Amino acid sequence: LDTDAVKGEIDWQRRYDHMQQHTGQHILSRVFVDLLDAHTLSFHMSGDICTIDIDREPESSDDWEALQDRLHEIVGRNVPVTAYTVQSDEVEALDIRKIPDRDGPLRIIDIEGIDRTACGGTHCATSGELGVIQIINRRPRRVHGGLYRIEFACGRRAYHDYARKIELVRDLVQMLSV
Repeated sequence: LDTDAVKGEIDWQRRYDHMQQHTGQHILSRVFVDLLDAHTLSFHMSGDICTIDIDREPESSDDWEALQDRLHEIVGRNVPVTAYTVQSDEVEALDIRKIPDRDGPLRIIDIEGIDRTACGGTHCATSGELGVIQIINRRPRRVHGGLYRIEFACGRRAYHDYARKIELVRDLVQMLSV
């Protein structure tokens, strides 16, 4: 019996879900910078929803519409998502969205023509694999003044959220019909 051997198994559905959410976060963060000059300060992924906190509130409903349209357009373009490693002295020439404060090699995630950032997480191979990036909710953070929280879901999570809302509306219509 080899006591150094370990057997593991990947929960592919869970991993793919995380890949979709994480890739979607990169795209969402880039679109906030490009359209609204709003920068992501934190990202959180739970079992059913993801959030990012940005450093300013969008000014109008037109901003939200333009943002969602851009997200759908990027998913529809199905651009490649690649990962590669660079040395710290090569980083400044790459136009990276957020450069970590560390030395040594960096793993870069490049969403072709959209975003380039240092990241060690798991990602989809193309933007089209996300299916959809949907903003679910948005609100100011009361605890941390000046921050704005965005709830979003990608892929299957977004479709499940939509199905729950359809069911809720159907139930409400039945309860309120006269």
